[in-house]
Amino acid sequence: MNIFRVVWRLIRAIPLIYFFNTLCWVALSLLDLVPGLVTKAFFDRITQGAPVGLSIGWIMGLTIAFAVGGMLSLYGGIVLDTRTRFFHNMLLQRNLRGQILRRPGAMPIRGSTGQAISTFRDDARVLEDTADWVIDSIAQILFGVVAITILLSINWQLALLTLLPLFLILGVAQAAGNRL
Repeated sequence: MNIFRVVWRLIRAIPLIYFFNTLCWVALSLLDLVPGLVTKAFFDRITQGAPVGLSIGWIMGLTIAFAVGGMLSLYGGIVLDTRTRFFHNMLLQRNLRGQILRRPGAMPIRGSTGQAISTFRDDARVLEDTADWVIDSIAQILFGVVAITILLSINWQLALLTLLPLFLILGVAQAAGNRL
């Protein structure tokens, strides 16, 4: 069976919990951008170049509010991630054992019993991790897109000067990796 199909079926098994789990980790990832934006607003304010009329007190309050939001997002992500992982692990192990029980009684499992138990545990954990990495990938891609957008909006020339060598190195590394 195709790994993408298996992961998609795991996601579809508990779509609402998976969605909110993804939302928590994306929010936590994007909240890492807030301190930089708050610092920019602070320096804009004290140099009188503020495009937004926020006082120092408001800036401090926003910093505290976003810190609390980050803690709540982390707590929600941990709770939902734990539930998602346990459910996926249970579902995979139950399905694997169900397949064994559907076999005729005379057909033994290859290898020892301990090896079969280790395989069930390890295979379920790898698929569970893969489903979880989808969440991490979504969060990191959104973080990168928003961060690059912010950089371009502040000073597009400096952003391009910074990002073009990075993209060049990534391209060279990808080309070298394909040749190996």
